[in-house]
Amino acid sequence: MKKKHDLCQYSLSASAFLLLANVASGQVVYHDIEPDSIFELDLNITYEHLREWPIDLNLDGKIDFQLYLQSWNTFMGGSGSYNTVNASLLVEPYNAVMNYYYPRNYAAVVDESRFISEQQNWKSNHLIRLMEYSSGSTSGGSSSGAIFENLDGYWPNKTDQFLGLRFLDTDGQTHYGWMRLTLTWLGYQERFITVKDFAYEASANTAIQTPCIDGCPVPDESIKIFSDGSNVYVNVQDPSPDNMFTIRNIYGNIIYEGSFFVKNYVFYSNLPAGVYIVTAKHNGQEKTVKLGLIR
Repeated sequence: MKKKHDLCQYSLSASAFLLLANVASGQVVYHDIEPDSIFELDLNITYEHLREWPIDLNLDGKIDFQLYLQSWNTFMGGSGSYNTVNASLLVEPYNAVMNYYYPRNYAAVVDESRFISEQQNWKSNHLIRLMEYSSGSTSGGSSSGAIFENLDGYWPNKTDQFLGLRFLDTDGQTHYGWMRLTLTWLGYQERFITVKDFAYEASANTAIQTPCIDGCPVPDESIKIFSDGSNVYVNVQDPSPDNMFTIRNIYGNIIYEGSFFVKNYVFYSNLPAGVYIVTAKHNGQEKTVKLGLIR
């Protein structure tokens, strides 16, 4: 049975456009997959088994990525053989997936409420692994017949986490997006990938933020961030040396970062007109808003 989730920052209607608060240029396009797409990872392998699921993030008729599931059996002579199950993302030319460099360029696991932009590590290899499992018995030598198994990757048993995606539209413009997955790996009991939904930022070269899942936190009124169009104001409950303030541009680049020690902080801006992402931290709480500055 499909479990319903509350994506508080996004509309739940398929292919819905939404305008982020205080942003005229940021526009996220969200697609709900109804029902969820579930793919079993087969361990009972007697021949090579390949499945592909195409992903067209912006529905322009051009495939951007493919979920690529492959399993096979390898005989090593004598009594030795092993099975391999591989779940990967097939990346079309000029597109990319957020990744970890070790081991072997596995796809990164992106948490909720994180920004996806050019600042992350990106990999545009043909195949980026989510996970790979192998098990079997050895052949030859003193260890002949020994049983082994190995599970690689960061995605096994991750629930409602995100893949960070980067793709080119038909005009050659770069866009950022995400896809939400659950990868359940409980040996021979349960082994499947569930694809829930995906979204992309319609404005080119603009960061996108992953949503919060199953109950967004109530906005912390101990932190207030606003602008008069020229400067940025942050009001907090208590003065503290641990208060932090960060401004990013719409590409996710940090423009300014520092601490402040007062309850009412003013950032006197000489930044050019545009949209900025402002984050303030206070007493273990964090708040992020998008503000427009005019000169």
